[in-house]
Amino acid sequence: MNKRLLSFFVFIFISFSTLASEEEDILNAITVLNEAASEFLGVSLEALTLLSQSGDGSYIPKSYLESSKRMNLIKQLKESGYVKLEERFGLPNGQEAKEVFMRIMPTKKGMTVIASIRMVNHNKSMQPTENASSD
Repeated sequence: MNKRLLSFFVFIFISFSTLASEEEDILNAITVLNEAASEFLGVSLEALTLLSQSGDGSYIPKSYLESSKRMNLIKQLKESGYVKLEERFGLPNGQEAKEVFMRIMPTKKGMTVIASIRMVNHNKSMQPTENASSD
């Protein structure tokens, strides 16, 4: 799994840097990245974004997830084994007792993806920029 994730992120950065050299190419780059995410990880970029925002303490109204069309993303993540779901009436503190809430909890596999995304972002931010002056 880790080699596959590393390959995926290398592919993403190579694809993005070569395709996004001009402003009009950004849409094409995102399309390629989305296809690569689906091929390598089994989920879309949008689902990966939702995964990176998920956590054990988050309760989201199911009505919001349905109206915002995010239930499909959650299904992608669950089917790929990246999250477990918990559905309950009301919040743990007793508020909103009549509302149905979803709790999206990353699995070990999901946590690996989240950590990999953060590591790649961290490593990328540590690289010198083109405008950095040398002493």
